Amino acid sequence: MLSKGVRRLLRAVFGFNEWHIATYAGRPYAKSVVDELNALQQRDRVVEIGCGLGDILRRLRFEHKLGLDQDTRVLNAASFLARISNPGSGNTLFQRAAFPDQQLVGKFDAIVLVNWIHHLAPEELREGLNRLFKDNLNSRGVLVFDVVANESYRFNHDWQYLTSELDCRTRLIGPFEYGRNIVFVQKGDS
Repeated sequence: MLSKGVRRLLRAVFGFNEWHIATYAGRPYAKSVVDELNALQQRDRVVEIGCGLGDILRRLRFEHKLGLDQDTRVLNAASFLARISNPGSGNTLFQRAAFPDQQLVGKFDAIVLVNWIHHLAPEELREGLNRLFKDNLNSRGVLVFDVVANESYRFNHDWQYLTSELDCRTRLIGPFEYGRNIVFVQKGDS
């Protein structure tokens, strides 16, 4: 595990936002996401949109892992961490992308968007989630995002509104700090 001290050193080298100094151990919801996704039977391809340093992605046991973020500085640090934590493993890629503006390419068994979507307006987020669900999630795949109930966040999303147009099964895990719930949205066989 990376301590805050190591994260500060990485920040000094790569110049990413201070927000990424928070540790995996300090975010219990992240462990829940990892545990749930690692329990899936179908674990070929996963993408984490807004991956930051890749704390979740590095812990997932999928054949192919893709981390997307808007900040190339944090992506460089995430790529460095992936190389040193699992040398010789070429199954994790990091690329720059902006959600929801850029279209994701390919199909995935799991799509993860946690701990950053609270700056997107509900309509914009719902449209982006709908597109990911319909265009990029494999049959029986899982879309994972979080919602918070805390007025310090710009938007406190309603998970039922966000999933209202999807033919899916939903399950919540939480609450965690800041009234955070993790929403697991599973696609059916259709």
